[in-house]
Amino acid sequence: MELKCIIIDDEPWGSLLLVNFVKRTDGIIVLDTFDTITEGFDYLKSINYEVDVVFLDVQLNQESSIVYLAETGEDKMVNIVFTSAYRASQLQNTDIRYIEWLQKPIPFQSFEEVIEKIRKNKYL
Repeated sequence: MELKCIIIDDEPWGSLLLVNFVKRTDGIIVLDTFDTITEGFDYLKSINYEVDVVFLDVQLNQESSIVYLAETGEDKMVNIVFTSAYRASQLQNTDIRYIEWLQKPIPFQSFEEVIEKIRKNKYL
């Protein structure tokens, strides 16, 4: 079964790194990349959230994806893997649902482990 993902990251190198990781990994494709939270989640709504995983940067320009998800509840609609240069402590005292937190720069092995975790635990 092929996993479908999107990438939401305002840093071009962040998106490019994940796109390259996907290309190196069998059974996963990138449907699209976005550089704002609004564009990414508008796209998800337009496809009825039919993706297997969303790689989501925590801080995009002046927008916090954590605040966005806390306000909208859309973390309950998709499988989120946060990507950030910061530690996961930002999620303390929130009930945001997510699969994993990948700290930048993301090692390929960590990416592979997350994909295996998604497949094994059947978050789909």
